[in-house]
Amino acid sequence: MKKLLFITVLLFVVFIVEPISGKPVRPRHTYDNFADFIRDIKKTIAFERSHKIGTEENLVLESGQAARLDFEGNPAQVKEFILFYNGEKLHLIYRYTDDTEKEFQGTWLDSEKPESYRSTRASGATTWLHLFYEFEPKDGKTFVKFRTTLSLSEKDRDQIKEINEARRRSKAGNTIEAVVAKLREKVSKEMPYEFGTVEEVTIVPDQMAVLLKCSDNPEGVEEILIGANSEHLFIYCVLSSGSIAGGGSTWNEGPGSFRQVGGSAAIGMWEPKDEKIHLQFQLTDDDNEIIQFYRRLEKAAKSFPKGRFSQMIKDWGALFNDTELMFPRLTVEQRVESFTRLWSAVKFNFANFDLVPELNWDDVLSEYLPKVMRDQSNDAYILLLQECIAQLKDGHTSIDSSWGSGLPAAYPPLRICSVGGKAIVTETAETEEIKASGIRVGDEITHVDERPVRETLEKNIYPYISASTSQGRDLKAYPKILQGPKDSNVSLTVKTLEGATRKISLTRKSSGYAMIPRQTSGSDFEYRDLGDGLAYVALNSFGSSDVVQAFNEKFKEVSRAKGLLIDVRENSGGSSRYGHAITAHLIDKPIPTTRWKTPQYRAAFRAWGRDEQWYDGGFKMIDPETTEPFLGPIVVLIGPETNSAAEDFVVPLHAAGRATIVGQKSRGSTGQPLKFSFLDEKIFGRICTKRDQYPDGREFVGVGIIPDIEVHPTVEDITSDRDVVLEKGIKVLKELLNPQS
Repeated sequence: MKKLLFITVLLFVVFIVEPISGKPVRPRHTYDNFADFIRDIKKTIAFERSHKIGTEENLVLESGQAARLDFEGNPAQVKEFILFYNGEKLHLIYRYTDDTEKEFQGTWLDSEKPESYRSTRASGATTWLHLFYEFEPKDGKTFVKFRTTLSLSEKDRDQIKEINEARRRSKAGNTIEAVVAKLREKVSKEMPYEFGTVEEVTIVPDQMAVLLKCSDNPEGVEEILIGANSEHLFIYCVLSSGSIAGGGSTWNEGPGSFRQVGGSAAIGMWEPKDEKIHLQFQLTDDDNEIIQFYRRLEKAAKSFPKGRFSQMIKDWGALFNDTELMFPRLTVEQRVESFTRLWSAVKFNFANFDLVPELNWDDVLSEYLPKVMRDQSNDAYILLLQECIAQLKDGHTSIDSSWGSGLPAAYPPLRICSVGGKAIVTETAETEEIKASGIRVGDEITHVDERPVRETLEKNIYPYISASTSQGRDLKAYPKILQGPKDSNVSLTVKTLEGATRKISLTRKSSGYAMIPRQTSGSDFEYRDLGDGLAYVALNSFGSSDVVQAFNEKFKEVSRAKGLLIDVRENSGGSSRYGHAITAHLIDKPIPTTRWKTPQYRAAFRAWGRDEQWYDGGFKMIDPETTEPFLGPIVVLIGPETNSAAEDFVVPLHAAGRATIVGQKSRGSTGQPLKFSFLDEKIFGRICTKRDQYPDGREFVGVGIIPDIEVHPTVEDITSDRDVVLEKGIKVLKELLNPQS
């Protein structure tokens, strides 16, 4: 009996105690991959229970513990939910019925409002699961109150609004100015700093910061603040103009970082040791110093998260006109290898060959191999690849490099758009050079460096642009007609609004576009009451769930309106699920999403000479989200910038007869890109693997969504700052509300 008792206790220790008494879970950013992070969290699970959606749970977690909740069958296809408390932060991990997992980074326990809201669903689901939780940290534990729902009540929406307002207040404290102010409070050491010298600094995370007082320097940097918290090392340069350059880098993800400060570089190499960070810092404009630093980081690049090093060195490229100073010329073997890998990846993955019937991809291989083997610069080679890929005429298929696009990317501070097939100035910066030139919004540029604009487009720009439609191509091409080497001059022939023709010369700047004041709100979501019972909603991006949460907050106001105008003219995409989550508030019965298909390669079928096979994914259904949806008439405004997930949002509403479309053709490009990289991420890109259509099979990829009512702004509309598309949308909405008037 004693032996049996001993074995029972031993089994208890092995299977129950050991999982929560092993090594502590490290911070998320210190793991090489998500799977290892989840594996360690699962070892800390202290208890499990079943959860019924619609009920409330009360949990108590000690630091380093996790709880697992198993979900009943639900339309959001959520299988289980893990809450992990690390003493500072509450992590949320979902597992879906297809066994994929997703993590939200969690909620800090020192946040202003100790409650939060999340929504989730599996990639194939159309219904969202909403999660509300409150927590109270106390004596090394956190007390969690947790509930779920599939449908939001008015009380829920009010709570979400309060949570998001608290979140915005918290974010306001994380601006650059706020972070710099916090660093100043922790300054424990001040030192003089001479531009160009290497300074050794030691930082204790969360406890101290160092202030470097700068001597005269070409960038006008007066002070440099250096500090760190448990995850990030911060380097900020405060300029005499009052502006701030710099940022934070995760100090456990590589031994150094770089920040561009005008024409100079703020560079740092560090080593964490004995709970301190030992840093070598330098602010310099010496090309050799910057290149030497790059070489040191290049050797350590394998320890960086995927993509971070390539993005960093792309920023470095902005400091050099000669990219081969930093990127040695590729050998012929490297060019041939990367090209043939690219050609093969397209051959077996590209979904839209039938939209370019004039293109024989096998012929492309024999045509371009001799071109690839010629001696050429890296810039010339990436341009050659872009020319090759552009023949696919697909906006979701493209290629780029760590050293840039191959073309100089400096511009005068003007924004040029195609208006009626003409190159029209639509925005300008308020610089002295622009004022002296007399160029104005509405002026037409007819020649660039003595060449007609059409010739510049046809010979220098169009051949390298990947676009699915002419409107998508022009959207990218016209802003590039003035591009050239940094600090070079460009000669323009300008036709004024009055019909006079004159020549002007402007300077190309790497910061040319950044000098133009933003004409958009910069927000993913906008709401306005237009009066007469009309509501206006702008969905400017589907890049994050923030747009869904913002819409949920305003849905009470939207639901009171008689008619709704939705503007997606600035929305270039993101995730389709966010658009579908909004659509779910605008329907009272399920409606189909876009229909999709993808190439299905079968080697034997190719051997037998059969035609290309397709896997038909059909379409999903978007289910109503609420028992009180908005069912009034809807007008959706679209234009050439409406792209990808934004088109996936418009098509279901249009196909179901739920919305009238007003504006210009959309970009006509969506799908699922397959991302790739070659030569240690020096060359990277994406290939469209999925074809989307209207539910009835109508094409919009390669065409664009065609509005029910087309409206094309004129030069006069632009100069008078008149939004004729919005005006027409309002008029149509009023007519839908009052068809007899």
